[in-house]
Amino acid sequence: MTTLSGFISAVKQQYGDKMRAIFLHPTLYLIVRDEQFNALSDVARREVLCQRAGVPPVELDRLQRLVSLSLNLLDENDADSVEFLGSGSGSHWLPWFGNDTQPSLEHQQLAEQEANTPRVIHFYGYKGGQGRSTLLALLAKSLANDGYRVLVLDADLEAPSLDSLFAVACDNPESTFMGLCGWTETWQPIAGVYVGTPKGGSVDLVAARPRSPAYDMDYAAFLLGASLDSQSLESGVRNLLGLAQTTGDGSGYDVVLVDHRTGLSTSVLPIMQSAPGPVVIFARPDSMTSRMEMSLIDTLLTQDLECPGVFVNFSLDPSYDGESRSSSSKFAQTLLERLSIALGRLDPSADAIDPVELDEYWIHWYHDSLLLRDVLPSPSEIHPRNAQSIRRLRELLVLDEARQTTVVTATPKLTLSGGTDEGWFILTPELARLFKPDNPYLYIFGRKGTGKSRLLRELHARGLGEALFVASDYQGGGVTSNGLTATSLLAACGNDAECFWWSLLHAATDTSILTNVPLKKRVDSLIADGADFKSYGTPYELAKSLSGNPTKRVFLIDGIETAVGGVRLKPFVEALFRVLGTIQFEPDLSPLTARLFLRSDLAQSATQNVEQQTEGRSFELRWDRRAILNFAVARIASLAWFVDNFSETCEGIEAKRDQISQGLLSEDEAEQFLLQVFPASLERNRLRAQTFFATYFSDAGGDDEKRASFYPRLFDAFLRLVAEDAIKPAAADKQEIIVNGRLASRFIMDAYDRASGTFIREVQTELYTLLDLEQSDVGRLLDAFTGAKTPFVVEEMIGLLSEGTDLEGKNIRESLLRMKALGMFEDRPGYAGQWRTGRVYKAGLKMKYVR
Repeated sequence: MTTLSGFISAVKQQYGDKMRAIFLHPTLYLIVRDEQFNALSDVARREVLCQRAGVPPVELDRLQRLVSLSLNLLDENDADSVEFLGSGSGSHWLPWFGNDTQPSLEHQQLAEQEANTPRVIHFYGYKGGQGRSTLLALLAKSLANDGYRVLVLDADLEAPSLDSLFAVACDNPESTFMGLCGWTETWQPIAGVYVGTPKGGSVDLVAARPRSPAYDMDYAAFLLGASLDSQSLESGVRNLLGLAQTTGDGSGYDVVLVDHRTGLSTSVLPIMQSAPGPVVIFARPDSMTSRMEMSLIDTLLTQDLECPGVFVNFSLDPSYDGESRSSSSKFAQTLLERLSIALGRLDPSADAIDPVELDEYWIHWYHDSLLLRDVLPSPSEIHPRNAQSIRRLRELLVLDEARQTTVVTATPKLTLSGGTDEGWFILTPELARLFKPDNPYLYIFGRKGTGKSRLLRELHARGLGEALFVASDYQGGGVTSNGLTATSLLAACGNDAECFWWSLLHAATDTSILTNVPLKKRVDSLIADGADFKSYGTPYELAKSLSGNPTKRVFLIDGIETAVGGVRLKPFVEALFRVLGTIQFEPDLSPLTARLFLRSDLAQSATQNVEQQTEGRSFELRWDRRAILNFAVARIASLAWFVDNFSETCEGIEAKRDQISQGLLSEDEAEQFLLQVFPASLERNRLRAQTFFATYFSDAGGDDEKRASFYPRLFDAFLRLVAEDAIKPAAADKQEIIVNGRLASRFIMDAYDRASGTFIREVQTELYTLLDLEQSDVGRLLDAFTGAKTPFVVEEMIGLLSEGTDLEGKNIRESLLRMKALGMFEDRPGYAGQWRTGRVYKAGLKMKYVR
């Protein structure tokens, strides 16, 4: 049987330079020009060709039947009927498997790229399951940590995954490769899927496709068209490179990382040749990968002459010590020989490179259980050997230097409460993702006291959103929760919550940032004029008002917990989620973006479809131990009593101001500052101070520290009480405040007990709306916990509370379930039917731990 490559080689041997093989998707054109064809018919010319090449005509017929092969046999006098082919695009693997017929690589010429063109790095594996996408994502994070502006393109069209790896989603084609290839006229990548520290770089993502089911058929058509005509992919990549160029205002990208499909996919070469760059080839020496065609490797390594690429060997054994040199592996040696050839193309006159000298281009990537988590970790958290592999990969790809970009920082000042707080704003690396314009997060969930209102205020102050509906104490604009305007509008809408939200959004789009028309004034005037909100407050009317003004608007929503009371709260929240879902998925409302700041328990009970709606678009507002310790030392340096009495400590904190404002002070450094103020151990239960900081301000009951969330509001209240009590005249009469240069232990615990009690009273105000009970019953229920033990059997606790309050058991049970959703209680691991009280709430409820 004659193979295609064997046939082409035989023809090349007979006709030499008189033969050309040009590939123009999807056809391979074989062009032979020779005087022997003069005056011969097409059939006779085929016979001459077959005779000289030693190929039976029946074999040539078979090849043409099976392969898209076009014969063009021309004599010297024939007009050049194949001028339309040019030199061919070379955008498929097919022509590369004949060594003598590889198309010219004009795109490889060393003409210098424009300075504003981003560097492109390709990631490819002949088979899946080798950690290709994971390594790409971690490399992107590593580069962002060093100040790079990184754009990630998911070109694995048949099995895209990068949106899941970065825990984001997009619903419209503007943020997708499909959109770049002709499905939209605008382009907006998913911004800030990761924000680096400490140098402030970032990672933006171009997903493969929109998640919305409305685009399923379009995406299938896109894949079909791309497989038939690669020019759509080439056009899309050129569009991306043009839009990704850096400009004078600092926009654009330093590097583009492209995740490709495995195997001989038709998308790989069109993309690579439209955006030439080195390729990271995943080549695990197993029974499948070791049979990779060398022509395939040669093709991949010809996309960049100066830096052709590197190989990554995935190992399931994390204990592998890496001492065995890659040259000892026949498979690795073979691949490094191909790399040696590729490097030699830059200077053909130079001596050949010994593959042994290229061992560093064979990088090991190890299995790491940390990478199996739902959320991809930071590069600093992964196995040290994998971290070293990333560093070496960056060195080989000439991406090892750091970039300095502008870091968003706050101007911290000191005030009192959530909606108006002007204290140091701790912009942690996680929170920084929300401060990237056009970030994908539409739902910001968090427990009470974790800073949702403060976060909204910072976003509003920095021009990253307009206040639409806000907490009752917020003074920066918008309609305040449970205020007169909100109450009147809800009544004017006939207590129809959906009509309320559509009316509020419509009124907001009728106002202008430029004319500074307050939203509250606009709503009040509509109510006074007797507007028909049943007509005004509809998505159709809102879409009509947007049709003539496509300006992008971002609206911020907070204060939902206190908007309406009792049994009305759940349907009110459900209506809001339905409205937000329509905004997400309705193209006519695409100029609008709404970001909701909501207590976690209300999101969980809002609607059955909330998880699908928020997938890839939600952000869990959580303070870990490092973040809360940064917050604590910042607060200490902001309180006058601490500044007066621990001046040296506060000066040290001020010296670290920039670092603390980004939440980057290490736990050890933060604890050292705190231990200059607090004693090493506290008298109650002989607690170490570090244990006190790590446990008494967290909501976890005990086993999983990674699930715990700390409460800055509680820590703030505690430190304020310490400072306030210390300046009271009666304080010195009770006990010495400072003993041996540190705060007295009893003084500390007394302040904590009262701070946690205050926190519970704040929670109690929200329980008025959360629980289906009268306000007086809520107070009686909380008082009934005094002296109760934790952990506890749920049914026994229901009986105890029922006796102490005279409330019905079913009401107690429902209330406990809602309080559990709030985070006050949690299951006791290993004990069916038992709960335990979260650390923060145990002291506030005056419960006792009993073994």
